[in-house]
Amino acid sequence: MSWGILNIKSSKKCAICKHWFDPAGTALKPHMGDFLQFNQSARKPCLKKGQIETPSWNQCNNFESKV
Repeated sequence: MSWGILNIKSSKKCAICKHWFDPAGTALKPHMGDFLQFNQSARKPCLKKGQIETPSWNQCNNFESKV
């Protein structure tokens, strides 16, 4: 498992998108300030892409922040 860090104010990664189905938040860990750690190897279904599994590091035009 590989963990990366992302800025919740400027990042548009799937790990923090409300369409990326991870209701328990298993791919995210708190970090400091406006940053979160995210599991770069996690794959979850995207509700906007017909439930196709997408990696946490992916980005798309349907991004809407869940944090």
